[in-house]
Amino acid sequence: WNTENVVDTPLEIWNIGDASTPDDDFQMMACFYDSDENGEWNLYQDDSPISGGTNDPYTEAIYVMEHKDRAPGTAGYEAMVAAFTADPYASGNYPWASGAGFALSADGQITTAILMNMTFANWNGGDVTADPFVVDADMPETGTIFRMVTTKPNTANDVFTISTSAYKTAATTYDPKKINVWPNPYFATNPEERTPLERRVTFTHLPEDGTATIRVFNLAGQLVRKLLHNDGTQYEVWDLNNNFNIPVASGMYIAHVTTAAGDHVLKIGVVQPEERIDVY
Repeated sequence: WNTENVVDTPLEIWNIGDASTPDDDFQMMACFYDSDENGEWNLYQDDSPISGGTNDPYTEAIYVMEHKDRAPGTAGYEAMVAAFTADPYASGNYPWASGAGFALSADGQITTAILMNMTFANWNGGDVTADPFVVDADMPETGTIFRMVTTKPNTANDVFTISTSAYKTAATTYDPKKINVWPNPYFATNPEERTPLERRVTFTHLPEDGTATIRVFNLAGQLVRKLLHNDGTQYEVWDLNNNFNIPVASGMYIAHVTTAAGDHVLKIGVVQPEERIDVY
């Protein structure tokens, strides 16, 4: 880049994908900013601004590109070499068409930049202030492998599919002993009531897939109210009226609930509010 020449470099770059298998590996290509215009990928005779140390020479910056097809193997790399050898502007004004995660912006563009402005620094040390320039090693030794693991932030184009089928909860046996009533005791009001005339307590944990019969008795053993539950929910409301639709008196009541899985008996305390005859 900036000399528009295709040259050999001692650098081979691969996207290894799933590290457990080579089947998805494909070779990528780097273009480098040839700052000294000598046609070689080499060191800056300067201290790295990113190393955090002193006297750390660093390589000319590279831009890692992949072929748009991302096909396993070397076919994409060879296609890029051929394209840029024939035309340095094969992918537009820059050797890449767009950045990672973005669509190619024009017909004929074949590359996307995956890593931009990368440099290697502080592996060798040296003395960038010496004259002439002195380093412990011009470049990493032949066979040196740098493995880069990058973060992958989500974008608006990412789609995730989540399946919970393998984590379904096991069916549990219905237990009638969990049947309850709320509020208990009923003390003149219930926050679920919406009008001054409404009275209600709610039976909970009733069978959702079956029926239940609720019989409410006073302490003399007389049947006060019978409720049949079969609406497919766990709830049944008692409006604190008897079978003749007359409000029950304050006091203690016994609720006997029968279900297919067994019976349950509850004690219910009722304190009725003061009656005000203001509705005719």
